[in-house]
Amino acid sequence: MSQGLIVKSHGIRLLEAQIATGGIIDPVHSHRIPVEVAYQRGYFNQEMNQILSDPTDDTKGFFDPNTHENLTYLQLLERCVQDSETGLYMLQVVKEGGKYFYIDEATKQVLRSKPLEVKVGKFKDQTVSIWEILCSHYISERKRKELVMQYKCKTLLKGLRGDVSVSELFNSEIIDKKTLDQLQDGSLTLASLTKRDTIQRYLDGTGCIAGVLLPSRKEKMSIYHALEKGLLTEQCALGLLEAQAATGFLIDPLKNKKLSVDEAISSGLVGSNLHDKLLSAEKAVTGYTDPHTGKKISLFQAMRQKITVKEDAIRLLEAQVATGGIIDPIHSHRLPVEVAYKRGYLDDDTFLLLSDPDHGSKGFIDPNTHEKISYSQLLQRCSKDRDTGLYLLQKMSIYQAMWKGILRPGTALVLLEAQAATGFIIDPLANKKLSVDEAVSCGLVGSELQKKLLSAERSVTGYYHPCTGQKMSLFQAMKKELIVKEHGIRLLEAQIATGGIIDPVHSHRLPGGRNVSRDKDSTSSLGSLCQGSATLTPNKFLFIFRWNFPCSSLHSFPLVLSLGTTGKSLAPSS
Repeated sequence: MSQGLIVKSHGIRLLEAQIATGGIIDPVHSHRIPVEVAYQRGYFNQEMNQILSDPTDDTKGFFDPNTHENLTYLQLLERCVQDSETGLYMLQVVKEGGKYFYIDEATKQVLRSKPLEVKVGKFKDQTVSIWEILCSHYISERKRKELVMQYKCKTLLKGLRGDVSVSELFNSEIIDKKTLDQLQDGSLTLASLTKRDTIQRYLDGTGCIAGVLLPSRKEKMSIYHALEKGLLTEQCALGLLEAQAATGFLIDPLKNKKLSVDEAISSGLVGSNLHDKLLSAEKAVTGYTDPHTGKKISLFQAMRQKITVKEDAIRLLEAQVATGGIIDPIHSHRLPVEVAYKRGYLDDDTFLLLSDPDHGSKGFIDPNTHEKISYSQLLQRCSKDRDTGLYLLQKMSIYQAMWKGILRPGTALVLLEAQAATGFIIDPLANKKLSVDEAVSCGLVGSELQKKLLSAERSVTGYYHPCTGQKMSLFQAMKKELIVKEHGIRLLEAQIATGGIIDPVHSHRLPGGRNVSRDKDSTSSLGSLCQGSATLTPNKFLFIFRWNFPCSSLHSFPLVLSLGTTGKSLAPSS
């Protein structure tokens, strides 16, 4: 290995196997020798001696095919079952979800830390650890595993996809040493521990967005049902369902049940058309498989290896943080963000991004306002069902959201003005488009907003010139100071974002402004608007209008051309 004849990592793995099975093999004298003697004879250097004495996860060359943990050969050997007839050690391989017992390192650590005074036998008048006694000749391997199993059964908690030991909670910094000692001496029971919110947070999570609530009808439904009824867009619904799968289970809010993706498909909770996408998201809980080593890896590690798209992974990681913590698929529970970072489940950039969800990733959509927001922000806009404790996304109009305190009055007004300025006020529950007067009449919006919304609606119906009485566009009204410039720019941007500038004279949108983006300076924003309109050549513009509109509409072409060439007037040239 030192001569470069064998890869270092491969060599370490083979040396570990030799040590675990009796000692370093001396090929010259054809027998095994203790590690210390091998070091003295120059069979490896000081660095290698340190690695073999205290292996880290990076140098553990074997892994358990059941738990996908990195292990030394000795640790893997200890998890084997010795055949009673041949004496050979057999590695157990169980199906996913099957019973698999082994003595994990965390349990060994706890048993090593528990002293016991011995009065008779080999350890007479000595204080030794329980682990030393279990490993002595007094107790057979079978009996040792049986006793440890009994011990673990009293210290196991239910995790996301398997049991979690209290020692693992300690190693994950979820409980402190004092709590661990209280569990060991019996002054604290597991039942009492699991009732603590701080423990439930990491074992079961704090709750994801489980379904949709229609407050006006007091009706709740699953995310997929809301999609089928047209209450959610496919993009919004898929994002919410993927977040459910990536944070534990898919939720049936009517039956208050948690289901795996396969169970949800089988029961009809979600359609089979989403099966593959949701199974991929569920691997954030069950673990992805490293294509090179076959080891189980976390969501972040899968993202780093480009097994999953970075944007999707960040969105699901943010959902995990918002619902309790980063999920460790190997140990089947959540981790505090700081611990996940220490374990290599996050890097510096992702750690900082997830530590500030209000200003970081905004990968989800509010179906009421169509804003892009973080999962934690969307959770805050949900209501908690009194009977089940599930979080339900309230499907409501913008005006209802304002009155329930979900939206600030200023934000709600801006969104409603944008609706009015781009065509109609929208009733998301009835899926109807209404004029401002109709919306006020049916109670979709309050009468206190009618005047402001009618002003915004004139972006569609047209403003009137104070001297000539001629109908004018929004931009022309802004130039005549009939509408505040900043307000006008905001409404023009809304029109561009939803299809194009509206011509109120001919009652249709004009192409050419799709690439306009808002600048910090309002004047340059208008300049960008003019430049965007001027990018159309006469031939291209003529083709569009011939395709969509009658020839009588062609005289609107100079209107846009004059905007692009002079930047002064939206009026048609004579």
